[in-house]
Amino acid sequence: MKKIILFFTVIVLSYNGNTQSINDNWILGNNLINFDNQNVTISTPPVILSNDAGARAIVSDEYGDLLFYLANDDKLYDKNGVVFGGPIKKFYDEKIRQNSLIIPNPMNKKEFIGISTYEEGVLSIPATAYNDYEAFKVTFNDLSYPNGKVVWSNKSLLLFSDSNYSYHSPPSYSSLSATKKNDDSGYYLILGTKNGSTPIFIIKDINFSDSNFDNAQNTQVVQLPSGLLPNSNTFNPLRTLSKISGDGAHFAFLLSNQTHNYVFLADFNNSTGSLSNFRFVKYSNNTEIKDLEFSADSSLLYMLTGNEISIRDVINFNTNEKILVETNPIGKSNFQRAANEEIYILDWHEDTNWQGGYTRFASERIYKIDNSNDIVNAAISANSFLLNTPIEIIGAISSNPQISLFTIPELVENKIYCPLNLVSKSTDITEDADIDIRALNQINLKHLIKSNVKGIYTAGNDITLSNGFNIKSGSDVIFKIDDCSDPLPKALNKIASNENNKNQVVSVLDKEIRVYPNPFIDLINLDLGNYADDYFSVIIYDTNGRKIKNYNVRGGQLEQLNCIELSTGIYILKVFNEKIQKEFKLIKK
Repeated sequence: MKKIILFFTVIVLSYNGNTQSINDNWILGNNLINFDNQNVTISTPPVILSNDAGARAIVSDEYGDLLFYLANDDKLYDKNGVVFGGPIKKFYDEKIRQNSLIIPNPMNKKEFIGISTYEEGVLSIPATAYNDYEAFKVTFNDLSYPNGKVVWSNKSLLLFSDSNYSYHSPPSYSSLSATKKNDDSGYYLILGTKNGSTPIFIIKDINFSDSNFDNAQNTQVVQLPSGLLPNSNTFNPLRTLSKISGDGAHFAFLLSNQTHNYVFLADFNNSTGSLSNFRFVKYSNNTEIKDLEFSADSSLLYMLTGNEISIRDVINFNTNEKILVETNPIGKSNFQRAANEEIYILDWHEDTNWQGGYTRFASERIYKIDNSNDIVNAAISANSFLLNTPIEIIGAISSNPQISLFTIPELVENKIYCPLNLVSKSTDITEDADIDIRALNQINLKHLIKSNVKGIYTAGNDITLSNGFNIKSGSDVIFKIDDCSDPLPKALNKIASNENNKNQVVSVLDKEIRVYPNPFIDLINLDLGNYADDYFSVIIYDTNGRKIKNYNVRGGQLEQLNCIELSTGIYILKVFNEKIQKEFKLIKK
């Protein structure tokens, strides 16, 4: 039998931070902003865009380098600033803050779907305006087009029409959110629209195949619970936006008209794609609520009301709202969470009577929220990042001056889903696409990897290569024994081959962390005796990924975690620091 040896990459760990994501780069006006851990650098983009064509959505590759971006001139640019694939129809609406998403394929790192909303125009007289979404698919799998290729585009979803439309009314009514499905097979897309004056949400299951992107497939329509909106018979919201938390568990949305602004929160089930447990969060009279954003750990919701930032704890929902107070208040446009998991704010100011009665709308700096996962210590940083080229619009009309130029790029993060055990993976890998298979505990493999395929298998404890596992010449495969969300592999203590009929096990010699008893009743014993002088963070999650409890502990001893208030069920306990990450499945009796 032909012997095939799998060689493993060994990396000396000198890394502090998180994996690169598709949101490592932003282009605002003619500024290319890169986020590298806690560092922010601002340079010139590959091509200079006109003043009204600032880029709206940016994608980085797995190394954090610019991959492609979309600009407000309806064009798709590659990393070198060259237009590829033809124009993307009607990329943006000048009055909508939330108008595009880029969604990475969780099963193929070289494939993306882009979705944009725009105001199509007037259908009839009396005027009826309607909103539409355009979708397109980009691939980097085609070797003939190394800098990207548009597979399909201009898929259209008619969402909303309004017979009371006026050009100077608030931005047209639509919202757009997405989160990865719990089984890692695709995404749930949540579209906000209306039925008459009644807000509804359309939840669409997308799996990146051409045939199943049609709006009629796998669609749910969700109406708001009765009584959620005060004066629901007379309140007709004219603007909405929505955000979904990074863990996919919480959905926040805004409903507003000229004078009334409401924020609501709901639970989202990313296994079934369902919304539940709607509750009121905030009301503002006359002052516009501009934007919403979740903290990186999904525990806090940030709300921008005028230029005031308020924070609510979505885990401990009865905790009082916090208002961030500034010594020197700044004008603010909107929020966005970057790849380094920090929340940033684009500044915004208006200069009236600008050169003969015009108004100048401008943004010159980006501000950061310090300690954005901590409601007690969260604060707007005293330091800011100066844009190389200010973003500005000069016009006579003061309402909604091409607001999309002053919004930060919106991307869906490719959060990693890790099943506890992947007992068997027997399907042959037939496509020239990246393999990325992960599990918290163990993986058992018995499939054929074809040539010209790159693969990464990551497990917390062991990877078993059973009889029938084969790799064809020309493939490039790496195994990692580590927490499946960690971007870097640890050194393995052996190589493995499928030469023999017996199972081969890839394992790593690591210092043990013991968690017992399991199942437990009230107390969990955490034995860190092998890690003297180390410090650890400990977080307990439920099966939906919601953070339930967190601790800071010191190694070298036995810690007892009091979990008497937890209800009966299954939980994940994560123990980590800058050197090691471990996860344990626990059962509460």
